[in-house]
Amino acid sequence: MPRAGIEWVGHPGKDGSRFLSLHGRIEEIPASEVTVSVDEGTTPTIHIKGVVNEVSMFGANLQLRTDISTVVGSGPIKDRRITGRALRN
Repeated sequence: MPRAGIEWVGHPGKDGSRFLSLHGRIEEIPASEVTVSVDEGTTPTIHIKGVVNEVSMFGANLQLRTDISTVVGSGPIKDRRITGRALRN
C-alpha cells in the first residue's frame, strides 16, 4: 500500500542541506509488525495490519499504523484506519 508524507508533503526540492522527496521518506520504508488474519464467520473478512517507523538522527521519530480489512469476494476495502503518532521527545 503506498504511503505519503508524515514528516512533510509537497513538491520535491531542497530545504537547506536536506533533500525533500515528493512523498517523504516513509514511501520507501517497508512495514514491520505485519499481521494478516482471516475471520471465517458468516462474512469472511481479511484483516491486514502493519507499522512503519520514520526515524532519523536529530530529526523525525514518527510512527504510522495501518489497519485495513475487506470482506472476501467484495473487492473494495471495507474499513481503513491509519494512525500517525509523533514520538518526538
